[in-house]
Amino acid sequence: MSIGPFNTGRDVVLDVTLPTGPLRLPSTTTGWEAKPKYKQIESIAINGENNHANIPIGWTGTIELDRTDNVVSDAFATIEANYYAGINIGYATITETISESNGSVTQYRYTKVSLRLEENGKFVGDDRVQVKIGFDASRRIRL
Repeated sequence: MSIGPFNTGRDVVLDVTLPTGPLRLPSTTTGWEAKPKYKQIESIAINGENNHANIPIGWTGTIELDRTDNVVSDAFATIEANYYAGINIGYATITETISESNGSVTQYRYTKVSLRLEENGKFVGDDRVQVKIGFDASRRIRL
């Protein structure tokens, strides 16, 4: 939900699709961050002039959520079991849908996504269990 001209965390919806089908993220998804990655090129000419370039090489980020069931844990357990069974692990996709403050909707698709379970949760009395999924993607394409 936008507030005035500002986007807030409520303005984004994520759809994660594994090669085996959709990964149902809980409604308690608490964080999403995506950052571009670049290969930096630098050159210093013999006349002392500095030259720089940044080549896009994908995206990296995290999805944070509160554990409400075993869906995410089981999905990564299956990925791990398939790897050790010699089964090819295909890429995932992430679709990011943003409700803009002007009422429009913007969508981006992250392609060739490699997912990793960064934190499966710390179980402590009287506290929530937090899970973190990390990702690297080859591209982000506007839909």
